[in-house]
Amino acid sequence: MGNRSELIKVRVTEEQHEKISEHLEKTEEYGSLSTFGQHVLVDYVRDDGESSEQQVSIDSEDIMEAVEMGLSPVSERLERIESDILELQNMVQTDTVVRELADQLYDNLIQVPDGQTIEDMSPLQPDEAALVGSPEAFAGEFGEDQGAVRRALDMAENLYPDVDYIVDKTGDRRYYRIEQ
Repeated sequence: MGNRSELIKVRVTEEQHEKISEHLEKTEEYGSLSTFGQHVLVDYVRDDGESSEQQVSIDSEDIMEAVEMGLSPVSERLERIESDILELQNMVQTDTVVRELADQLYDNLIQVPDGQTIEDMSPLQPDEAALVGSPEAFAGEFGEDQGAVRRALDMAENLYPDVDYIVDKTGDRRYYRIEQ
């Protein structure tokens, strides 16, 4: 850096001085009014009196790339949300189907007097009686998958307080309705 022996004094109005001081306080870019004045004058001379604002060139490809990079996490999150929504829609549709099946199964459950179980009511042969009220029997009767029937029977048990079941010797549930 050269020897700074030359002094330039500049007079401004009180209003201009206040605006310059406010600018310096806001930006905190320059340590003092003298440093600010020095930078402004040197920049002005270096730019041959042109405005210190430089022309900015905009490359649309750079902007598009930056936007794509910035939106990438948003796009990924949006895809996950869409996937979650589809899954929820499938669950709701499945629940509607299971609910309808639960209502049908409820209407077809054997009614047993209060204090008895389905085993007390079965007039069938022992082999046939083991199927009464079972998900396997209902699946065959309604032409449904056993898993869907099990879900529907569980739902019926939760929906209707008079639905009950026993666990038979094989560990399977057998459902019935308690007469009231």
